[in-house]
Amino acid sequence: MTSKKDSVLVAVAALGFLTAFVADTMATEVPSFNRLLQNPLADSIVILVALATTTAFVLWAWQPDHRNRKVFMAAITGAGVLVFLANVFAPAIGWWGGTFFRAPLLVLALLTGIGAMGGFAILLLGYRWLAARKPKLALLVYGLIMLVLLPAATVIGDQFATRSGVVTFGGGYTVWHDVLVGEVFFLAPILLYEALRRRLGVPQAPRSEAGTRR
Repeated sequence: MTSKKDSVLVAVAALGFLTAFVADTMATEVPSFNRLLQNPLADSIVILVALATTTAFVLWAWQPDHRNRKVFMAAITGAGVLVFLANVFAPAIGWWGGTFFRAPLLVLALLTGIGAMGGFAILLLGYRWLAARKPKLALLVYGLIMLVLLPAATVIGDQFATRSGVVTFGGGYTVWHDVLVGEVFFLAPILLYEALRRRLGVPQAPRSEAGTRR
């Protein structure tokens, strides 16, 4: 694949991740946008964005002699599927509720899952870059994020969301359960990446810019 086509695929995937993230945020913060997602035409657009994004991402990764890309893509996609499933089943069984979930669950789950994949990609790029140079420092930095910053951010975010009614918890689900779910989401792409990389004998992330090494 030529460098130009490579760049186009990366741009399409990145734009799709960003679009999903922005739309998911707007569905949380702007009630009128959440109502818009209840329109079948809007649902179709969301599905098309998800398909275009994941197709570009897979095509970028699925090339001969790019095993690190394949492992990277599989880890990000696997973590995104986990987020998608959580956003389908948790509201369905009454753990999550609120005004955010008034739109169709599958549409919201797609937006959240695709948007999360963009965040996971940034997270994993940073981890690969640091782990290739300073493995112990990578464990320290990401351990501190997981144990200190992420729980604090989750608790603060949940307090604002539940007070406004955007998100509610039920069925015995609490903020501390949400902290645990956040930890699982944070760890998922890293653990999947390391498990696949080690199983397939793929070296740690290249020292050059991620995705450019042949």
